[in-house]
Amino acid sequence: MAEEYLDEMILKARKEKKKEKLNRYIRQQYATVDELFQKISIGNVAEIKIPVNLFPMPESVIDKKYQFDPQPQIVMTNRKGDVNFTFSELEVSVSEKDMPSCIEGCIEGLRGYMPSLVFYEKGQEYIQDLMVCWFTYMSNSLDGRKIYNFMLYAATEKTIVMTMNCRYEQHEKWDAIARVCMQSLTGKVCNG
Repeated sequence: MAEEYLDEMILKARKEKKKEKLNRYIRQQYATVDELFQKISIGNVAEIKIPVNLFPMPESVIDKKYQFDPQPQIVMTNRKGDVNFTFSELEVSVSEKDMPSCIEGCIEGLRGYMPSLVFYEKGQEYIQDLMVCWFTYMSNSLDGRKIYNFMLYAATEKTIVMTMNCRYEQHEKWDAIARVCMQSLTGKVCNG
């Protein structure tokens, strides 16, 4: 195992402190002010609050940006189009006990399909009685920009998937906002 030098430890501690401070600020700003959020329904199984400055992406842009099938059922974006939240209700129901292995399979599938992806964190937690598993990773856009992705799966009656993506330079802010949104998730629990 490589030795960690003092300067690396200091830089790591500073970065963690900066991230903690930003997360605390965003939670304070967003979590307490309902006017900053809009509630959207994901199929008939869940609802989530997202920032009010996001609006539906035009179909023509969705067709260019999401060139796979099936496309996300709901795509919300900001004015610049550089922050996107996508939502899909899957045709399958993954039980909460199977959700962690489902996420591992998803990560391995993405790694196999796109070996250039860089994975960062993953976790699981209960939010309002729903088992939610999430992970973060970096990808590249078609024009070569680094894109940060926060992806979650929730064990609702029909499994839902949410993805937030933004330019990597914006990831600290938008990761914290995506986590605030995740905490607002409500839905019908999968009984399978």
